[in-house]
Amino acid sequence: MSTSSQSNPPSISAKWSNRTVAILVCLRLMVTPFIHNSILSDGGDYISLGYYMAGYPVEFGRSWMRPPFIPFLFSLFYRVSTDWPVTWIATWTIPVICCLGMIFLYKLLSETVNREVGLLASILLTTNYIHWYYSNQVRVEAPAGALVVVCAYLFWKGIHGSNKHLYACGALTAIACMTKFFAGLLFPFYIGYILTTKKTRVFRERHIWISIAICLLTFSPWLAFNALNFGSPIIPIQVEGSYIFYVNPRGEAYWYSYIQGLPFFLNASGAALFVLGLILTIRELRKDPPRRDQNLFLLLFMLAMYGGLNVFPNKWEFTRYSSFFIPSLIPFIAIGLQAFRKFRLYPYLIVLVAVATNQIHPLLIFDLSLSPLSISIIPPVGVLKGFAIPKIVDWSTLSPESFDPIVAVSKFI
Repeated sequence: MSTSSQSNPPSISAKWSNRTVAILVCLRLMVTPFIHNSILSDGGDYISLGYYMAGYPVEFGRSWMRPPFIPFLFSLFYRVSTDWPVTWIATWTIPVICCLGMIFLYKLLSETVNREVGLLASILLTTNYIHWYYSNQVRVEAPAGALVVVCAYLFWKGIHGSNKHLYACGALTAIACMTKFFAGLLFPFYIGYILTTKKTRVFRERHIWISIAICLLTFSPWLAFNALNFGSPIIPIQVEGSYIFYVNPRGEAYWYSYIQGLPFFLNASGAALFVLGLILTIRELRKDPPRRDQNLFLLLFMLAMYGGLNVFPNKWEFTRYSSFFIPSLIPFIAIGLQAFRKFRLYPYLIVLVAVATNQIHPLLIFDLSLSPLSISIIPPVGVLKGFAIPKIVDWSTLSPESFDPIVAVSKFI
């Protein structure tokens, strides 16, 4: 398990790995129509704001302070017709964005590490249960995490000489921030990478300032919308952004909650591989100067996304928030897993780790009362105590107050 595992990538063809990622995306989207998607209060806010952006009068409630990008996408459908099923829009919009995270995580790691690590990371992200669950809900953490991965890839390409990628990075960074304000952690990541790699000369180049201008220009329609409708261009940021500093009055979440919860986010085997991959990356950082920039990039990306949320006091719903930073942890699991590539049973180990770290199959409910067949997925917080076999239920036999999947499953366990 030497650190040369990254600098000497195993032979894996680009054609084969690209096709595998394409198959993963297709399988992910093929399952999507069968997922039973319940609209919770947060989702109602985004849908209400989408209706308002499309020109329909609605009662705002708390929706006015929500980040606008997902509601804007909804509004595009509503401008055509209000007859679109709400669940249909949610069923496709959020998962499609999350698939971008799978694709660009593969592309990013293929360039910064090697194609095998990129492929492993894409497989692990595709099947990660927390990411899988929240990418099928009308919530914005998982799509924001996917857009952050795309931003990281564009930044990597742009900072190493591709101006068009740098411009796209500026625009997409604004879009990511307008998806979830957590994406603002990209800015310390960008600055930290530039300073630690001594690339401060980029600040003297006009392309970096053009990309900053593009970022601000992308923000401007939303700022104008806020000023016209709410009297201040930044009031939603002030109100919604203040929630990251909210402290749970019951004291159930602490500054180290995300560190303590690592075995839950990744399971025990995934957490162990994450630590191994982290150690190998840090060792290579010291022993392989030519790869210093690549390793620093991954480490700083992880520290900004994962470490950044550890700094914020609000960990009230850390399971949901973890879907934002899990894509920054997955690369180190893949690096740790690749260290065993000379192991004779390596292909079987990949399957074992993918199942052990993600627990997808035991957490499905097959609903017989709907036609076509519907699959409900249990919220991750409901499965902390271990595995359960897949459940086949008929929702029509349950009382109305039992339509919560956790409640329903408890009747059959």
